[in-house]
Amino acid sequence: SHLERRGLLTMIAIRALPVAPFIMVNLSAGALRVKLKDYVLGSIIGLMPAHLGLFLFMDSLSAAWRSPSASSFVALGVCVALLSLLFWWLRKKLSPMR
Repeated sequence: SHLERRGLLTMIAIRALPVAPFIMVNLSAGALRVKLKDYVLGSIIGLMPAHLGLFLFMDSLSAAWRSPSASSFVALGVCVALLSLLFWWLRKKLSPMR
């Protein structure tokens, strides 16, 4: 199967683009005999961008909450703008042609 031959790339794509619940991805990967190394590395690499974005957003939000200043609100605004731009771009790229 495609998952067996290209397990790492497929796992990265599946984790980066939430196409199915985690349990379904886990069961499918096990049933299709994805190598453990490909499964673990693909999951780590695929989930990293979302977690990094969330971490940066929460860090900016907590900094603005702890010590409100113009620079902390600018950093929060930039973070929100970048995340919004990323989600807009992903939606545009992944939506079916109209």
